[in-house]
Amino acid sequence: MMKKLVITLAILAIAIPLVARQRHSGSASEVIKRGAPIAADAKSVTVTQLLETPEAYGEDPVVVEGVISKVCWIRGCWMKLSPKAGEVGVHVTFNGFSVPTDSKGRKARGAGVARVKTEEGKARISFVASGVELWE
Repeated sequence: MMKKLVITLAILAIAIPLVARQRHSGSASEVIKRGAPIAADAKSVTVTQLLETPEAYGEDPVVVEGVISKVCWIRGCWMKLSPKAGEVGVHVTFNGFSVPTDSKGRKARGAGVARVKTEEGKARISFVASGVELWE
C-alpha cells in the first residue's frame, strides 16, 4: 500500500510541473483580453509619463503600456505595471475583472484613468483600468 502511494506521489510530482509548463508556454503567444475592449485609436502614454504627471491622466481615459512586475497571487485583482522588468511601476486595479495570477513578466497595456491619493504628505499613484491586454 505504501509503495503504491509513493509511486503515485512521484508521478504527480513529475506530471504537475510538465502540465503547468505546457499551459503557460502555449498561452505565451496569445493575447489575453480582460474587461472593456481597448480602442485602437486611444491616446497612449508610457508608465514613466504616468508616474511623472499622473494628474494629467485623471480625467480622460488613456492607454498605458509596460511590463507586469507584480500581480495579485490570490485572484489576479491587481498588478504593478513597470516600464521595464525590475523598475518602479504604477499600481493597477481593475474595474470588475481580474488577470491570470501567473502574468508576471508579460507585457501589458491597460485603458483607464490615473488616481492620485495623498496620505501623510506622500502621493500614491494608482491606475484604474477598465480593460487590459496581456501578451508574451
